[in-house]
Amino acid sequence: MNPVGYQRLRIDTPSIGSYYAVVDDEYVPHALVSRWLEVRFFGRAHAETTSAQYASSLALFLGWVERTGRDLPSAAHDLHLFQAYLSTAPLTSGPCAGRPRRVGRINRILVAVREFYRFAVAEGALPRAVLDMLFEMPNENGFGARNGPRVRHRGREPRRASAPDQATAAEVTELLRSATTARDRFLIMLLALTGLRVGQALGLRRQDLHLVPDASRLGLSIPGTEQLCRIPGEHMHIVRRRNPNRAWSKAGFDFTVPVPAILLALYDRYTDERERCREAADNDMLVVALSGPTRGNAMSARNLHKTFERLAGAAGLRHIHPHMLRHFAASEHLASGTTRDELQTLLGWASPASAEPYIHVNADRRRDAVDRLTERLTAEAWQ
Repeated sequence: MNPVGYQRLRIDTPSIGSYYAVVDDEYVPHALVSRWLEVRFFGRAHAETTSAQYASSLALFLGWVERTGRDLPSAAHDLHLFQAYLSTAPLTSGPCAGRPRRVGRINRILVAVREFYRFAVAEGALPRAVLDMLFEMPNENGFGARNGPRVRHRGREPRRASAPDQATAAEVTELLRSATTARDRFLIMLLALTGLRVGQALGLRRQDLHLVPDASRLGLSIPGTEQLCRIPGEHMHIVRRRNPNRAWSKAGFDFTVPVPAILLALYDRYTDERERCREAADNDMLVVALSGPTRGNAMSARNLHKTFERLAGAAGLRHIHPHMLRHFAASEHLASGTTRDELQTLLGWASPASAEPYIHVNADRRRDAVDRLTERLTAEAWQ
């Protein structure tokens, strides 16, 4: 009998969007894994993209379990062998086909597998002893430690030599110059000035924009509620909800972002352009496709990335993706004196510590720092 294979299956619904299950070759769902994915999607309001990644990871793991003749408890005991398989088996499709997975990707797969096992134990489907195979539990004196249990299986990822890449002010300017539509110019400045994530920008609806000095005087309410909006000045509401284009706010809470005057002017021009798109007349999503078969529909993240790729190519720039503008906004804020707690509220972080990946110190700033210290020390030495 041939080993059973598994794959992820997207389930589309008219009201809540899409979620995922894991099915075998006969499209029979794996009951325990599919229930875990349902709990994460419906109970914890996880993004559709996260659900898709977890479903793919568990489909890969279950296929390995079947091919090697193991059950779930023995697979937990031999998880290091699954880790070795991931690090040696070449990918069969995609841009990295023919090469093994990177350590970061392997670790993300193992995270999904461990979370599934924790769920299975909590459900009573597997014995608690399984967790001892996956985690090094602290002793009695270590339960108060900050980090808690340590995972037994994790690849060592190389440390970054520098922070993740960001767009520069010159590159943002060139993107604007190469843009041929008011929509694209509005999107570029929206991402560069507010630092919104792609899912947050594409998840905006027209009702989320309160572009008036006093929203309460006009009776505008907070989106999704009947509560009067009392946020002063022009602003937009970032709301975590399901959207037809699968855009999703990664922040676990709703927040507001001030809208500067230059963005108001670009928004007005985009509104005029959007109104000429009759297919978008009844669409409440703010950013829509202006041409092609999806004209009038909410813009997808894939199309936004393609737009940036096209604009960067037209401007003769390196590859620029939208998230690099979030890094640009955060880095410029920090360099200009914005505090981390202020930046936390602007970018929708759960903690000021989230600023760490966004701290970009270029060569000129490093040189200036050394020169300042040198100047101070030499001045004191020669007094």
